[in-house]
Order: sequence, then structure tokens, then C-alpha cells
Amino acid sequence: MRETPSEIAVVSRYDEMHAAGAIRPHWQRLIEALAQMPAQDYARRQTSAQATIRENGVTYNVYDDVAGRARPWQLDIVPFVVSVMDWQTIEAAVIQRARLTDAILADIYGSQKLIAEGHMPPRYVSGYLLTQPSPGPPRLLGADASHAWFSVWAPPYGWVDLDPTNNLLPSDEHITLAWGRDYADVAPINGIVTGGGDHVIEVGVDVLPMERL
Repeated sequence: MRETPSEIAVVSRYDEMHAAGAIRPHWQRLIEALAQMPAQDYARRQTSAQATIRENGVTYNVYDDVAGRARPWQLDIVPFVVSVMDWQTIEAAVIQRARLTDAILADIYGSQKLIAEGHMPPRYVSGYLLTQPSPGPPRLLGADASHAWFSVWAPPYGWVDLDPTNNLLPSDEHITLAWGRDYADVAPINGIVTGGGDHVIEVGVDVLPMERL
């Protein structure tokens, strides 16, 4: 005999489905529908959902996994039901944070008042960027020139990188070489050349993921 959700013991932690040993009202219709669903039908739907994830390559990575393996996304077909009151609270918080983020980014890319007043200390970041050539022409070896972006100290997140050149947040395609107060702190080539004649420096950099080497 299979236990129904109302018969499962409530443990000593917050339970989104139960309150005082009873099913919360906004979960009631879903629980009733699941109780009428045959076990074979539930299993078929769950298997179908997992097959769709595999076929579409929906994966995630565990960042402390040195092997960097991609794992299929774990999806449960039972949805998470949110009450109207809880959703209104979440909505207000998301809107508030979005407005704050927009205001901070507008200041960083504009007057930079937050940086000037020391609220968000900045740093200059120098490194390289994995370029994605357009379809058609072959990839040019040695064409990935040096790149630079900046980051700001934003507690509680720590240093947050921003790439205004490409209008995006740096990802694993950005390779940090060094950071400092400005370009002079982290110039990749620095020094004095003496002697006669003309001097020409040629630099070629190619950035590729490890699996493509």
C-alpha cells in the first residue's frame, strides 16, 4: 500500500507542502490529481521528461569537479506550487533587486559615482578572451589578442567582473592574466629597448578549451 502525501510524517524542518500536519490549500488540487494517477503513468511521464532532457543536452556542471563532467539535469515532474501571497513576495523582491542592479550598472557605465565615493572599489583586469568566429571561414590561429575588462567589489558577492566592450558578464571564456589599478599595473609587455633600427613586435594568441586540444 502506497502512502499518500498526507500520511507522510512531517520532520523538524520547513515543509512547503504541509502545515500543522495538513496539506496546504494551494497544494490540495495537485495532490488530489497525483493520488488519482496510476503509478505506471507517473513513471512513464518521469521517464519521458528525462529522455527529453538527454535529447536536448540539458546539463549542469559541478564547479569543484576537476574532471569538469557535464551531468544531465535532474527534473521531477511534480511542480513546486507557490501560493499567491508567497509569489507576490518573491515578485516584489525580484523587481527590487532588478531595479537595484540596473541602477548600479547605469552608474558603473555612466558617472561612476559609486566607484568615485569608494562604495564599490574597482580593479582593471587584463587577460584573454575565447573568440567565436562566424560560421563559414575557418578559425584563424593566433588571432585571439589580449583583452581587458574591469571588476568591482560588491559584497556579499565579492569581485564582480563586467565586460563593457562586449556588453556581458565575463564567463569561463574570459581568461584572467592579471589585475591592478590600471593598465600600467598589468601591461603584458613592459620595458625599454635600446639600439638602432626599427623594432617590430608580433604577438599571436590562440585560446581553445582543453577538450579541443
